[in-house]
Amino acid sequence: MIEGNIAVFPNNIVEVCAVNMKFIDTDIPVIKRRLYSTDPVQCLGVAAQMWTPDPQSYEMRGPAMAGVATISRYDLQFQAMIRDMDEERGMRAHAELTTRLQRFIMGDSMLRGALHGLSSNLYGVHESLKKWTIENSRYLSEEVSGEHIYLSTTTVRYETET
Repeated sequence: MIEGNIAVFPNNIVEVCAVNMKFIDTDIPVIKRRLYSTDPVQCLGVAAQMWTPDPQSYEMRGPAMAGVATISRYDLQFQAMIRDMDEERGMRAHAELTTRLQRFIMGDSMLRGALHGLSSNLYGVHESLKKWTIENSRYLSEEVSGEHIYLSTTTVRYETET
């Protein structure tokens, strides 16, 4: 039976980010999945979205590893959501929360330290985090039953080497 192992990619990145995101605001919950409109009125989320092996990074490493790419990319989504009955207050709160989240992703020294040197070993394969970049941020706002919902999604690409 396979059990969840947080020590492997991308779960280890999600875990490190979620633990450190709690310092953005200790009163705002951090959820380790994509956010839903039914989540708390103010919340942050982080979840893995996609894995892409680099097709140019296959190397001759023997028959057991012949089909494994050396470079892998994991896209994670960081989300900030505000639900508010007052439209202007909701927009202001969402703008501040999103800015705090983006600045955290770009420059938080504790997060950078925690991610630096992050690695995993599974079935004799060593994988280590090499770099990360912000790919984009998308914004969504809508009204549902008189409640205004604001959601930002920032995609960060993490690159590992096997």
